Amino acid sequence: MSSSTQEKKKVKLAKEALKNNNFESALAESKAILEINPDNVTGLILCASALKNLQKPEEAVIKLEHVVKLQPENQTAWQGLASLLQGSEERANLEKLENIYTNLLKGSKEDESKAADFLGRLLKVLVKLEKFTDAIPTALKRIQLLGENENQDSLKETYRLLCTSLLGHKDSKKEKELIHKSFMAGECIVDPSIRSSYCKILEKNHMWCELHELLLIDTEDFSWKNMYICRLFLEDTAWNLSLQLDEKAIKEAIETCGVTGYKTLAEAALLYKEKIYVDAREKFEKGIAIEDLLSAKELYYKTLLALGDWTKIVAFSRQMINQDDPGKWKLRLAHGIACSEEENQALGLNRNEKLLNSVLILCEQVPGNNGSSVEAAVQVLLGNPGKALQILKLKPLPEVDLERALVHVKVWIAKDESEKALSLCEEILEDFCDWRAFLFKGKLLLGKGDSEATTVLDNAMKLNPESWEAKMLKAETLLTAGQYQNSLKLFHEALLLRPTGKIIFEKVMEICSKLNDIKTEIDALQIYCAKSHDFTALLRLGIRKLETEDQNGAIHALQTALRLKTRDNSVWTLLGDAYMLRGSFESAVKALQRSIEIEATPEAVCLLGKAHLALNEPEEAAKVIKEGMEMFKEGMENHVRILFFEGLAEAQSLIAEEAMKTSRFGRSMEYFLLAFNNYEILTRECPENLLGWNGIARVSKYIAELEPTKLLEDVLKNEGQQAAFDVSIRCWKKSLELEPTCSVSLRNLALTYLSKAIFSSGANEVQELFELSVMTAVKAVEAQSGVPENWLSLGLTSYWKGDFALSQHSYIKALVIEDRCVEAWIGLGSLYLKSGNLLLANKMFSEAQSKDATYSPAWTGQALIAETVRPGEAMDLFHHSLSQQGHQGAVKGYAEWTLNALKEGTSISSHVQYALENLHAVSTALECLEKLEALGRMDLWSKSAYALLLEKAGFPRKAKRLFEEISESVDEHISSQAKDSIFSNLGRCELLSGEYENALVHYSMIQEPSASTCCGLGLAQYYGGYKEEAMQTFDGALSWLANDEKTTSSIYHLIGKIKLDLGYNEEAIEFFKKSLSAEPSTTEPLCDWLILLAEKPNDSLKDVLSLIWKRIDCRMPTPMEILSIAKANDALGENGAILFKGQLIKWPFSAQLWSAFFIYSLEKNTKELRSIALTSLKLLRHQDGFISFEKLVELALPFLDDKEKQIYKHIAPWLPSNIPESRRSRLP
Repeated sequence: MSSSTQEKKKVKLAKEALKNNNFESALAESKAILEINPDNVTGLILCASALKNLQKPEEAVIKLEHVVKLQPENQTAWQGLASLLQGSEERANLEKLENIYTNLLKGSKEDESKAADFLGRLLKVLVKLEKFTDAIPTALKRIQLLGENENQDSLKETYRLLCTSLLGHKDSKKEKELIHKSFMAGECIVDPSIRSSYCKILEKNHMWCELHELLLIDTEDFSWKNMYICRLFLEDTAWNLSLQLDEKAIKEAIETCGVTGYKTLAEAALLYKEKIYVDAREKFEKGIAIEDLLSAKELYYKTLLALGDWTKIVAFSRQMINQDDPGKWKLRLAHGIACSEEENQALGLNRNEKLLNSVLILCEQVPGNNGSSVEAAVQVLLGNPGKALQILKLKPLPEVDLERALVHVKVWIAKDESEKALSLCEEILEDFCDWRAFLFKGKLLLGKGDSEATTVLDNAMKLNPESWEAKMLKAETLLTAGQYQNSLKLFHEALLLRPTGKIIFEKVMEICSKLNDIKTEIDALQIYCAKSHDFTALLRLGIRKLETEDQNGAIHALQTALRLKTRDNSVWTLLGDAYMLRGSFESAVKALQRSIEIEATPEAVCLLGKAHLALNEPEEAAKVIKEGMEMFKEGMENHVRILFFEGLAEAQSLIAEEAMKTSRFGRSMEYFLLAFNNYEILTRECPENLLGWNGIARVSKYIAELEPTKLLEDVLKNEGQQAAFDVSIRCWKKSLELEPTCSVSLRNLALTYLSKAIFSSGANEVQELFELSVMTAVKAVEAQSGVPENWLSLGLTSYWKGDFALSQHSYIKALVIEDRCVEAWIGLGSLYLKSGNLLLANKMFSEAQSKDATYSPAWTGQALIAETVRPGEAMDLFHHSLSQQGHQGAVKGYAEWTLNALKEGTSISSHVQYALENLHAVSTALECLEKLEALGRMDLWSKSAYALLLEKAGFPRKAKRLFEEISESVDEHISSQAKDSIFSNLGRCELLSGEYENALVHYSMIQEPSASTCCGLGLAQYYGGYKEEAMQTFDGALSWLANDEKTTSSIYHLIGKIKLDLGYNEEAIEFFKKSLSAEPSTTEPLCDWLILLAEKPNDSLKDVLSLIWKRIDCRMPTPMEILSIAKANDALGENGAILFKGQLIKWPFSAQLWSAFFIYSLEKNTKELRSIALTSLKLLRHQDGFISFEKLVELALPFLDDKEKQIYKHIAPWLPSNIPESRRSRLP
């Protein structure tokens, strides 16, 4: 069979398969055709049809594209391709569709219906491809085919597409009419995107009538119209388009407009039309910053013109020259400059002829524009009114021009033709309601003395609230009539409008001086100085600010003045004074030093001395003042001399106070004497000088506090402490003679009475002084009841007198005045604590802490309360108080609690243990007590606490010396119990120092033995070698300790240790068991028992070791416990050093554990442990260890080589060269 016959047969089969919807078979047959002949057009079309029905459009497109290549005129293939690609939005497919519809159009020239259809489809594709140049003729051709009366929907759609194409076309400006026609015919107003584009075209081409027509069309959506109504309103107002916009619709549009710029500008235009120019200007400035519209700028210019804001007109015109019609804006610029210069001349400023000539040149640069009014105005300013009149005649205008008419008025005024000027003003006001015409008329009427002038000026101010000249002219009339307040108000308003107006400023200063109106004067000075760099005004402002205590304002004004005159020493002095008043003393020093460098004056030197005093630099202050006194000694005026002596005395007094704080009593007394002498000179030369009398009083009080020193007795000629108080009291009284109601002097006198009473020994005198102190404090309160310090002094004096009700009342009054007065809260807390009301006391101390958390007495007060209600917290509170300011009560309280904690041993609470270990409680307490001793403020209790803490810290010899001092200072007739306590303390220190014979002597002198003294005696006998006697002493102590389990346990333990030393191991163990039976919680006997078993192991070793571990539980072990456990581990074949290291990792800051490890490492004497021992010894240098540092060093010596000894000697220079074996064996 031939191939053509086969093809025909296959074509027939494929067609039948397609007819029967058997697409798979059709595809197979068509493919068979193409295998025979790949270019078989029928086979390709059949194959594409099958693929299309099998949902394989891409393959179908390929087949049909092959067809149109073979037969470009094949309409069936083109239509097939169109149906396959129709609806696709991909650009590649759209471009294919463009080609397809173009070819389909070629084949449908005879059929207009088909042609119109293909043109419509092609148009849509072209619009989607944004090929607007091709789309426009396509749309026009389809409109022509469709006709005006056929298929209106298709026609509207075509017009819409045409409008879209025209709007998108780059030459759309040329086709404005066609756009408008297509927009209206296509009813595009309902399409937001087309409508928006069309409105933008209308707006861009200033087609306001067409836009107005569009806005009149009714649409369901009104929101889009608001913006364009606002826009049209702007244009209509600016250019007077006479669009006849509905006023109600405008206001509604402005309210609902969503575009901020248009809305703001439309609001400004509305304000302009209503002649509310000030608000309109503000709105225009905001709106123009958002929307750059020429119409808005035109209205803004008109607003500025209505306000006479020439400065802004000049700036705005310069800006607009390059944005709009240059000629128009150059003339406006020239007009603005001319009016601005006219205004400056009216303000009293010099004429700028160069600037005025530049205005004339500017007018000449504008071709075809009549600048006669500006030129004439300039000639008037230049003093050429005749020439101005000639210009106006040479260049007439065809119609009335307001600006030209106003210049004519200026010409007549300049020529002294007041009647002509007044007549012309009347004519202008008939045609224009302009504020400038009213201003000129008012000025002319004032010159004639006509009372109507005030009303005319009021009209000018009403039309232009910013007319400063109208305000100034009216203020002048009020000033002439003697209405100073009203006149000042108007002048002040004028100055606000024109801050550079020197004439206005001088008038304000003149009236302020008459009325003594400092507030308005300062306000006016600030306004004027902000714009005018006037040195005199700035200096005056600085002085006024200082007088009103506005230091920051004064500093700013004076600094600005110094920029104008940098070498004016008076300004530098004033600046230094301002810095002083503000509290910026370092800046004050620099300013005053600069003043003295330029030209030294006594005032500057005195102020510099005061500045150094304020910086707590009294020595520098004294030096400066002495140099000043030497510099101005010749011809020094008396008031200057007084100033110098005041500063020098204050400096010397402060030097003395600083020396007293650091216990340099000799230097302190030396400078107190110098200060005393200078204060005496002050009072001698100027008996009314309060500072002198107060200084003598204060210095005398300090001298009284230095009473324990020998030097005091020499100074006061052996009259003692009370004489110093008497001098202070006499001087305070003298101060009160000069100023009887001075509450400061009264308050200080009351406190001096109180100090004298506290230091006095006579009971009658004390009560009398307490009465005087309270009475004087009451007078201080009566003199000035609004000062909290006065109430505080009354509270303190009445507290000491015992009048708690008055004291409470006084402290509460102080708090009413100033609720942050910490001293008042502390006073109330102390008062309630004294009366036993702990709840209220705690509340008061808590309030004090909330006001000032660093105020030490508040924490001390709470610690004293805690001693009663929560003893465990007292130590922490005392420690916190110490960390703040070291209050004396905190020192004593902390020392006492540290002693108690050390006495309690292992039974203390965990937070107290933490204080002992991590906060270094003992060393902290010792340091504070050392400070008390250095200041000479140690009472008997403090000295006892100091000695006990030294003993606990491992310094028994120092403690012994203190106990000896205490025994020497006490009365011979003290009780036997007190004597026993002293002997017990001495014996205990001697026992710790190894002075066993002395300890035996002191313990034997005790008249009423106690369990503890018996134990001390027993230990002295034991360490002294009298072991049998020690056994008897301990047995005797046991007989009267039935109820004291702890002490009983301790004695059994000591007896066990003696038995152990005597070699009676079994008996020792029995006593250890008795000790445990008396107090099961103790571990010390277990430790000694465990050490014994470690030396001679047996089956009990593990049991005792387990028992100690149970006692320790989770707490930190004591040094003795961990030492005994380590030795037991060694005996059991385990490494005791590993145990130590584990515990030290767990408790790294425990000085006691480091001490125990040190002893263990020395006993082992290995290289590794010796290195660790050296480290631990360094760490323990400043901590409270298990044993004293001295003893640790002594223990170390036998185990160290020469090099290591040198290291230890570097750590401790007092290291002994050798230690007897007998001494070393007794060490713990």
